[in-house]
Amino acid sequence: MFNQTKDLALLVFVSSTILIAIVVYFLYTFVREQRKIMKWQQARIAAEIETLENERKRIATDLHDEIGPVLSAVKLQINHLEPQEEVEKAILDKSSNQIDFIIQKFRDISYNLLPNTLVRKG
Repeated sequence: MFNQTKDLALLVFVSSTILIAIVVYFLYTFVREQRKIMKWQQARIAAEIETLENERKRIATDLHDEIGPVLSAVKLQINHLEPQEEVEKAILDKSSNQIDFIIQKFRDISYNLLPNTLVRKG
């Protein structure tokens, strides 16, 4: 009877050891896969952020470098006009003020679109 108890204890010990090894391997594999998934997601998010920042930079540059100068040129042309009547002068003044407002809004939009990394890192 002692041999049967000893054999049974050995069988339980070996079975338990194998079961623990399987569980540990499963947990190790699970954690490793979760880390891979996390790294992949972080890389994907970083790529999306970079794409968005590049697009914002492009839009801000387009607004500032292309539309801004055109509006400034229009404002200069309006300022060089010499109105013949008071009504024309009022219209030109109002148009000039509206163009100033538009130019300021374009500057604000361009600045707000500027990616934060460019502001931080220059």
